[in-house]
Amino acid sequence: MENADNVSDEIEVNHTPETPTSATNIQRDQFQFKITPNPNEGLFDIQYNLEKQTNINIKLMSLDGQIVLEKSILNQSKGNHVEKINFGDFSAGVYICQISNQHGVYSQKIIKF
Repeated sequence: MENADNVSDEIEVNHTPETPTSATNIQRDQFQFKITPNPNEGLFDIQYNLEKQTNINIKLMSLDGQIVLEKSILNQSKGNHVEKINFGDFSAGVYICQISNQHGVYSQKIIKF
């Protein structure tokens, strides 16, 4: 609405509600993993850091959801880790690398040529 001096009386307020966070959400957001090299010929490393000891499950899946490789690591210690993965016998294409732990499930695309 404008007053007699052509100055708007309306104020636009943009409000984004805050999302409540919990310790689980914070830890989940802090977990990251890196795949190198990507793209690759079927041999790659998964690098990740754990804030505390936990179980880790690694799955490599085709885009249609078929599990082509699975590796479970019980009681993985706190700290930096590198898992070497070899899936050279599988066809070229796009795959999904999925890592799960007690805080959640995390995924990244992998390209095999």
